Amino acid sequence: MRVLWLATKSPWPAIDGGRLLLWETLAALAERGDGTIDVLAAVDRDAPDADPPSLDGITIQRVPVARPSMRRAWLASLRGRAPEARSAILQRHATPTLARAAADALRAAAASGAPYNVVQVEQVHALWPARVAIASAVASGAPRPSLVLRAQNVESDLWRGVAGLHRGPMRVLLRREARRLARAEGAAVRACDAVCALTPEDAGQLMRFGGPSARAVEVLPAPVRQPLQPASRTLAGDPALVVFGSRGWRPNRDGVDWLLDAIWPPLASALPGARLHWIGGDGDDERTSTPAHTDRITRHPAPLDSRDAFAPGSVHIVPLRVASGVRMKILEAWSRGVAVVATPAAARGLYGLAHGDGAPPVRLASDAAGFVAMCDALRDPSTCAAQIASARVVLRRNHAPTRVAGQLVTLWEGLRSS
Repeated sequence: MRVLWLATKSPWPAIDGGRLLLWETLAALAERGDGTIDVLAAVDRDAPDADPPSLDGITIQRVPVARPSMRRAWLASLRGRAPEARSAILQRHATPTLARAAADALRAAAASGAPYNVVQVEQVHALWPARVAIASAVASGAPRPSLVLRAQNVESDLWRGVAGLHRGPMRVLLRREARRLARAEGAAVRACDAVCALTPEDAGQLMRFGGPSARAVEVLPAPVRQPLQPASRTLAGDPALVVFGSRGWRPNRDGVDWLLDAIWPPLASALPGARLHWIGGDGDDERTSTPAHTDRITRHPAPLDSRDAFAPGSVHIVPLRVASGVRMKILEAWSRGVAVVATPAAARGLYGLAHGDGAPPVRLASDAAGFVAMCDALRDPSTCAAQIASARVVLRRNHAPTRVAGQLVTLWEGLRSS
């Protein structure tokens, strides 16, 4: 089995959910040792990523690309005819450089006598380069590989939620973008030889977009090793509350602002020993208002190793009000032995929420009173330990890397034999 994997960002460093998902998947496949996997990952020319650790049987090549500005992408989308060309979000990632690199790889593999059996695409954003590369290589005489898409989320759902955070013309523009993304996702389900989603909910949504002629979408849970080690240091606070808060992505910015303005003031008043640790909040001067109890807020730079953000004994807060897919940071927290309090939107798609009589794997809160109650409960070490134990059961049942990697390899082999 030989697989060419296209992604719009490098899996390393695994500092965000999408990177972590891809890295954990590749690590699981390397452990199985099934065939050869070559990854082509687009990276911004001005911000190259660090070299990844080696994985047996897997090569990761970073392809420097120049992505167009959003303004240029919006203008290009007005002229597009194909579903993927009419989305500005997808236009930003329709990089000819990645398509050429993939086409060259397909032709070289065919010339060597060991052609690729599968082109695996990470997210619908990388589908255009993959399809262009396959068409170019096949025109040169290379055999056609199977095309497989893994959707980390339903992108149109996410942007529909982002539209709700805006007002006026921007809301209208983003709603239109969400509709175009939905059409592109439906076209992708019809065009690919196989499509995978992380959750049953996402699989059902993508099949609805695909219509009556859509293939069944496979549910492929996110693989997560356990136990992953927590940080080597603790954080101050009783409890020490941690939030990931890079404000470059609008749903993150909305969640952090909501936390600072509506959740943190009553939380800090009710729990005088609590401290809030804002990961990725260093140098953030965009806020026009100063949060309450600012002396108990510590801003930390985004870590080079995500492990450093998961201090033992801390409680991770996930205040997202707009989300899609599954929160990889919640799964990582579970594996590293860190308790989580999240909004229902952030927890959507997680397995194990219907926990019966056992401890819940994640505490849910939708308002300030809920966050106060959940964070106060997790000050008790036994309550915290029970939640972590329950979460790790969910990981073993649903996210075991060997099982998920085996499911993916079985899918590939089925396509080769069909």
